[in-house]
Amino acid sequence: MKTLILFDVDGTLLHSEKNDSQSFAETYEELYGRPFPTIDWLQYPHVTDTTILQSVVGDHFERDCRWEEIEIFQQTTSPAWRASGK
Repeated sequence: MKTLILFDVDGTLLHSEKNDSQSFAETYEELYGRPFPTIDWLQYPHVTDTTILQSVVGDHFERDCRWEEIEIFQQTTSPAWRASGK
């Protein structure tokens, strides 16, 4: 018997991105102490976690996002996604 694992990262097959999006926003608010502007991903230049984080940090703090911040954000977001049932 073959096993198939499917990753639907953009929500085109399974509409579960709301939990992912909310976890992303909550992680940002926890780490940066600022409200996350929107989980409407069409408002960002590219829909990747790195690009969205860089865009929001740039808007909020008028500076570039450092790679160390991105790593910390990704490490912090992963447990939040797991806790949300992902």
